[in-house]
Amino acid sequence: MEQGLKIVTEYGEFIQPSMLTPESIQKLSDEQLEAVTEYIRLFASYKAKLETELKQRINNGSSFEHATTTTSTSLKTGDLPSTAKAEFLKDWGWDAFELKTPTKLKKRFGSDIEKDIEKVGVYDTTEKFNWK
Repeated sequence: MEQGLKIVTEYGEFIQPSMLTPESIQKLSDEQLEAVTEYIRLFASYKAKLETELKQRINNGSSFEHATTTTSTSLKTGDLPSTAKAEFLKDWGWDAFELKTPTKLKKRFGSDIEKDIEKVGVYDTTEKFNWK
């Protein structure tokens, strides 16, 4: 029997991740299929809460084999005067408004754009949750 999370149905049958391959699902009896579907629906309702708790634990220093968080930065032009946007457009063109991350802008236009990014943009960082 494999290690890890196992759910026991009211009939004493185990439900485990290995049962959720396409081939295994086709081999399930009607009762097993119904039980698996019921548990998956139950877990789906708690998914956001579980992921929030996992993120908090990662931020507090816990490490997990299959879960990580990464931080991405995007650029927003926001509520800038139209003159600042017009000057940025004149200097760098429409492509500078289409690329949303500072890294992509620097890759496309070089490090010279960095001083202008700070004038017209506000950095917005987002934490992303990843499964391996």
